[in-house]
Parts: sequence; C-alpha cells; structure tokens
Amino acid sequence: QCYVSKLEVAQALMECILDDRAHGNEIHAGPQCGNQTLTCTLADVEKKNGCHLTKDACFSRACCSEAIKYGFIEANPEKLPTLSQIYDLCEHSLTENDEP
Repeated sequence: QCYVSKLEVAQALMECILDDRAHGNEIHAGPQCGNQTLTCTLADVEKKNGCHLTKDACFSRACCSEAIKYGFIEANPEKLPTLSQIYDLCEHSLTENDEP
C-alpha cells in the first residue's frame, strides 16, 4: 500500500502498535502465508508459521515488522505514543540511505 502523506504513515504505524497484523508482520507476509508455496505440511500448520492462515489474511510486505526493525515504533511500548509523537518521529527519521 502507498501512503500519500506522513500523517497516513503515522496512522498506519499506530495501527501496527495496536495490532501488528494490521499491515503485515513476518508471519502474515512470509511465503508460507496462506500456503502460497503449496508446501505447507500439517506440522507447519500446527506451528502457526503462516500456513494456518487463509490467503486473504496475507500481505505482500511485513510493514509492521520492518517498522519495528528500523526503530520507527516499539514492539511492545509501555506507554502508547500519540499520533503526533509518531508523526514527529517520521518527520525527523531517515532511511538507511539518509533520505527523509
């Protein structure tokens, strides 16, 4: 999904904090999700590694996991940040190529 404004990015990150399934995490974006590779076994389904999900629950990218990995949000914050705090973090953060 493309976001037009930093506010939309901040809103998506807030949704990730509330539930990392909102925009995809490693389980919901992996190749095993929804048995897309047609290689899932019963053991995979029992491990809940993505094979147990239906295809409509899968995302193309693990946006929430990536946001946590790159420090845009915390995985389990003790205090929920405000939308304004997340926006400010986005405003001043750079990519790994030093781009805003």
